[in-house]
Order: sequence, then C-alpha cells, then structure tokens
Amino acid sequence: MKKRFPILLLMSLSLTLFGQPCKLVKPGMDKAQVISLVGNPAEIDTVISPDGFDKGEIVSIVWQYGDVTNYGHQRIEFDGDIVSKEVIADGKKFDDLMRSFELGEFPASELDERI
Repeated sequence: MKKRFPILLLMSLSLTLFGQPCKLVKPGMDKAQVISLVGNPAEIDTVISPDGFDKGEIVSIVWQYGDVTNYGHQRIEFDGDIVSKEVIADGKKFDDLMRSFELGEFPASELDERI
C-alpha cells in the first residue's frame, strides 16, 4: 500500500492540474500571468455591448481553452488586461444553462445554485 499511495497521489494531482489547467487562474491576474500558467488560448472572443456595436465599444475579452463545441472547455473573461471573474470550468454547460434560463425553464433565484 505504501508504494501505491505516491502513485495515486501523483495521478490525482496531474488529473486536477492538467484536466483543468485554468483552475490556477484567479481574478486580478493579468494576461501575462495567465499565459505563463496555462499557455495561449485556443480561441479569443471579443464581447461588444449591444448599444455600443457601431462605436466598437468592447465590454470584455474571453479566452477559450479547449474545443468550444465540446463539454469541458474553459473560459477566462478579461476586463482590459485583468481577469475579471472566476474561471468558467465548462463553457458549453454554462451556455446551455444560460439558454435554459433565458427560455424561462427555471427561476432567477435558482441561477446561482446551478452555475
């Protein structure tokens, strides 16, 4: 058993870190810190405010890690060069949840619980 414990510990640690590398990212970090921790994103999206579309007013920048069409991809949202929110651990699941909320499938009071 003593020989198995370090192997199990190493396996769980590697799954935690490499399975969701963005867990290390925290609000307040800048882009350079994020890149040094988890590398370059697979995709970068710019969110523009609906009323500022013609003006090109950028609301936030979202870095996507992993295939955005599959469950499990991670998102980091920036306000300027600083991480503005907690990392979204599963972007597709989050999108599905928000779509259900917008369709009225559950009340606003349950939104925080489900995220």
